[in-house]
Amino acid sequence: DGSGVTGVWYQVDGGEWVLLEDGNVDLDLGEGEHTIVVKAVDAVGNHGNFSVTFSVDVTVPTVISAGPQGEDVAIEAPLTIVFSEPMDHGTVVVTVNGVAATLTWDGSNAICARDWAYDTAYAVIVNGQDLHGNALGQYSWSFHTEVQLVTVSGFVLDENGEPVANATITVGGVVVATSDADGAYSFMAPPGNYLVTVSADGFQDQTRGLEVGGVLAELNMDLERVNDGWNRWPYVVMGIVGCIVFF
Repeated sequence: DGSGVTGVWYQVDGGEWVLLEDGNVDLDLGEGEHTIVVKAVDAVGNHGNFSVTFSVDVTVPTVISAGPQGEDVAIEAPLTIVFSEPMDHGTVVVTVNGVAATLTWDGSNAICARDWAYDTAYAVIVNGQDLHGNALGQYSWSFHTEVQLVTVSGFVLDENGEPVANATITVGGVVVATSDADGAYSFMAPPGNYLVTVSADGFQDQTRGLEVGGVLAELNMDLERVNDGWNRWPYVVMGIVGCIVFF
């Protein structure tokens, strides 16, 4: 054909030279890095070589571990995904309840640091490709965050401002606290509406409604003494402290 080339040979990964007879060849290569060298020879023995090195990867990436998972997950727990191999960051999409998460990377690990809402269910879906374009089979999981607990505290006092010790504070029929020698008490409760009953020997029980929410609240209660000759008229001061709500 005027080219002067009398033969073309190829070599795979340093193996034997093989004559390329029809210009095409099918190679069965395993995964990993390979080098192919092509050599052309003319009629007087001059030759030229061309080589190319490339990698073969047909293994589908997987998720080795992911979290958080389960119930009562701390609201500050980071979202972490460990992949089986390096991923093409531009193709990895992680959605949490349908909203794309912002990821940072540490090798093959994807991390999303954020504060979750209290007492909320989350569904996570992961899609993406590795560096060679192999697609991850869609991976998903779910978790549920912890219930917010608010500290409710106060004092039980009589009409003279003196502390009433050993008064019981009951919520929903369960004793949640007992006042100490200073009349102080505290207990934990998630946000909601409650009926709180305060009882003390020599005094009439008193029940009032209490709303525990995302802001500070205070409940003042006056307890009437039992008409037994004792000259004490106690009252109760209740409040919510240390409440933080994340949205």
